[in-house]
Amino acid sequence: MNCNLFFKPIIETSRKWLLSGQQFFAALRPFEAGRQSWYWLIVCVSFLTTFIIWQNADYTFSEASVRHIWQARQKPFNAFQWLLAPFAHGGEWAWFFFIALLHIYIALAFAWVGEKIGIGRINLGLLLLLLNFTLEYNDFRLEMNPQLVYACLWLTAVTFFLAMQEHSLIKAFIAWAAWMWFAALFSAQAVIWALGFPLLFLAWPRHERWNWRRPFGDREKFLLIYYALVFFLIALVPDWRDGVINVVRLMQFQFSRATLEISLYMSTDQGMSLSTISAVLIAMLLIAYKTLLIAGLPLAALLCLSMRAGTASVLNGRVRLFFWFAVCFFWLLNAINLLYQGRIHSDIFYIPVLLLLLWLSSNGAYALIQQWRQPSRKPERRLIALWLLVAYALASMIQFAPSMGHRREAGLFARAQAAPIVYANSPQSLFYAGYSPMPASVDYLEFDTLKYAPRQYLGDKGLYLYSLSRHAQMPPELKDNFQIAAEFANRRGDRSFVLQAK
Repeated sequence: MNCNLFFKPIIETSRKWLLSGQQFFAALRPFEAGRQSWYWLIVCVSFLTTFIIWQNADYTFSEASVRHIWQARQKPFNAFQWLLAPFAHGGEWAWFFFIALLHIYIALAFAWVGEKIGIGRINLGLLLLLLNFTLEYNDFRLEMNPQLVYACLWLTAVTFFLAMQEHSLIKAFIAWAAWMWFAALFSAQAVIWALGFPLLFLAWPRHERWNWRRPFGDREKFLLIYYALVFFLIALVPDWRDGVINVVRLMQFQFSRATLEISLYMSTDQGMSLSTISAVLIAMLLIAYKTLLIAGLPLAALLCLSMRAGTASVLNGRVRLFFWFAVCFFWLLNAINLLYQGRIHSDIFYIPVLLLLLWLSSNGAYALIQQWRQPSRKPERRLIALWLLVAYALASMIQFAPSMGHRREAGLFARAQAAPIVYANSPQSLFYAGYSPMPASVDYLEFDTLKYAPRQYLGDKGLYLYSLSRHAQMPPELKDNFQIAAEFANRRGDRSFVLQAK
């Protein structure tokens, strides 16, 4: 078979649309000119992506998410659960809309900041698509976590600062600090941003020359007043003062412990003794590696292209400096967090730095768009690049890990049966059955506990929801002592059984 006969229609079609790129960019002109249609396009793309990912996950939320929903429905005990409470009393679609709205806000605020700092809409559209279809970002897209609200508030603080810094740096800083202290209701990291990041404003470029005879200008005086007010409030409230002292002591202990563990890992005979600074540097290397994994290869390549000499600059110097300040502070903060807690609990912590790297890569995105528009670009190369982008977008929305849909279906089946007693070895099955998924739940029961005497626990009409991995062997007691009322499985072969005592 002649391959040219197969590829010739495709190449001819691509030549019409991709030869000069004029028709492609002409199709985007209504969105580039119309502000309302542009933002509606962002909303639709973000919402549809979140819905497709939810559908690929078999409409099932993670264990941490269902626990937040349950706690928000019963008795909220933190700001995130109070925010979630109105949605928690609804059904699955209400929970989905809560997650979708947060990601829509992130996309809209990202676009607004990009326009404010001078990024064109076509350039910004490429960055938004890169954000929307980042593999790691979509992996935690359905996770309900207070860090997601914190990321939204952090983005709001950046928005206010960049909007006000041209007129008054002090007012911009007040807006930044106010949003960061409000974000502290959702994440302790916001406190570190509110306390530590202002010190970097001392290195912010000045409109006037610095005079060594008057070292304290308006900026320095304002920062002194700000820190004096913070320390006064901490000292005034006994609980805050004791909390800060306990955190400092615990941080010293955790740093010493982490340093010792790293030393033992590198030298088992205890011949190496690391300092705390060395441990922080090692943690920073780990955070940098994890950040590159979160960003992905396309964003890393785009960032390298942006920093290459000769690439046209899209961002002005002050904005670019602010972003690099924020990246460096995030780098150090997460390294300290890694030593303090021993691990980063969720990849959602990396959303702020992912947004920063996308803004900083706008130079590379602009260079790629200009190369695409060149008439000398061969249509075959444009076609290959276009299909690679489509394949990357589709791959980011496909869930390669096994879904937990079988646990959800088992729980919904048990709820429909209205059984008087329900036990399970999966928090998700318990939640969808209408029972508490919390770690201390009395309804959580391992199979080994009741496999020999199931009637003692279940009685005549009780149900046990047993989730079994595809790698595990089916226990013989399951068929000997139980009757299988229903069986559900995912695409990978993981199963959930609805069992009754024989």
